[in-house]
This record gives sequence, structure tokens and C-alpha cells, in this order.
Amino acid sequence: MSNFLRKNSPNLFLIVIVVLTITNCVPIRKQIFFRDKNKKTLRQIQSMDTVVSVAPFEYRIRKGDVLGIDISTLTPSQYSLDKAAQFGGEVGNSGYLVNDSGYVDIPILGLIKVSDQTLDECRKNIKIIASDYLNNVTVNVKLLNFEVFVIGETRGRLNSPDGKLTLLQALAQIGTPPEFANLKKVKVIRKIEGGSKIHIYYLDVSDIGLIGKPEFYLMPQDVVVFEPLLAKNAKNYRMAIGYLSITISTFFLFYNLQYRFR
Repeated sequence: MSNFLRKNSPNLFLIVIVVLTITNCVPIRKQIFFRDKNKKTLRQIQSMDTVVSVAPFEYRIRKGDVLGIDISTLTPSQYSLDKAAQFGGEVGNSGYLVNDSGYVDIPILGLIKVSDQTLDECRKNIKIIASDYLNNVTVNVKLLNFEVFVIGETRGRLNSPDGKLTLLQALAQIGTPPEFANLKKVKVIRKIEGGSKIHIYYLDVSDIGLIGKPEFYLMPQDVVVFEPLLAKNAKNYRMAIGYLSITISTFFLFYNLQYRFR
């Protein structure tokens, strides 16, 4: 036994170091975003261009949305929308709530249908109606309730007043997820049908084929969950094994030194 330890302790020490290095690393290919699956090697991924067709996307206003509507004019008028809170409507920082019928109630202008319209269509429609009361009117519309929450291996809270937020943009804003985030199984939790149902689906952000799909675009109140790789679940066990291996290899080293100086 002593001869075996003396002869093989350097090799055993090297094996321990190699095993610890391999088991504590996540392969580079598992950390690449939007990879073309037709490119098999890392060299192909990094050196060859990829072209992806992306269909235009416009968010459409939904029931329960909160709109920030700013109506202004350079021409004095007998109608002052800024002072018209007494006529009804939800004015101020809280915005205008889209009711269950798809309307917003704007002082003086009254109920205006906005659901299923893009923000630009809504802006133009309100401008036409406001022009009956104001000259040279300017209208701006933005989403106040477009918030996306990111939890799990990385965390963040994102806003998009223009209603356009892709998963790629969300990743850019929150920063690169940690090494042990599972890019092949990113969970998105979304409210549908007015919040009466929850749709949970999984996205593979390591696949470039995701770009341009409907799921690529985030919606208000989405929750994005970056789940951990199995490698992270085994990390604590590897650490324990690592400490044990270091102890054993240290024993081999001292045993070998002691044997030589006898």
C-alpha cells in the first residue's frame, strides 16, 4: 500500500485537480444566447453570419391597461382639459384605466373606445375627437402599466411605455444572467383573458429560432423566471467532494514527502 501511494500520489493529485476543474464549469455552448442550431461547432457559431426574418410587432391595448394620455394645444380655448377633472375621468399620475368594455373616460371628450388599438391608432383617434374642442391639438399616449418582472437566477423590474419589449431587450436591461441560469428553459408566466387565467410556457433563449415568434415579445405584468441548471443543484455536493479530494490529495503529498526524507 505504501509503495502504491508513493508511486501514484502525483498522478492522483493531478486527477483530483482535473476532476474539480471539469465538474465546476458550465460548457460555453450552454451560455450562448440565440444560437443557430444548424451550426454545430463553436467556431461556426462565432464566425458565420445568420439572417433571421422578424415580423413587425405592435402592442394592442387591452382591457385593464392604464394609459398615460397627454392632450395639449397652443391655442387658448374655452375648454381646458387640464382643469376638467370635475367632469369625470381618471386624471393625473394614475392615468386612464381601460374599462371592461374597452373604453377610457376622458374629461369633456367622454368615453372613447381604445381596446384592440395600437398606441398610435389610439393617439390618432383621440386627436380627431379632441380637435372638435381644441385647435392645433397634440396628443401623446403611453402605457403606464407595462411592467415585466424577472426573478430566479437574476432579478429585475422593467418598464416599456411604448409597449415594445422583447426578451432580448429584457436580457440587455437586466444584465447577463449568471453562469448557472438555464437558458434552454426560461419560464414566462402570463395573465390571459383579463387575468382570469394564467399561461405558463417555456422559452429556449439559446435558440435563434425564438426571435420573431409571438413569445419573443413580452406583455404587461409578465413574470420571467430564470431557473437554475442541474449543475447548480449539484454544486454543493461537488464542493463537499472537492474539499474531501483536496484533503486526500494533501495527505498523499505529505506522505510522499515524508517517505522521501526517511
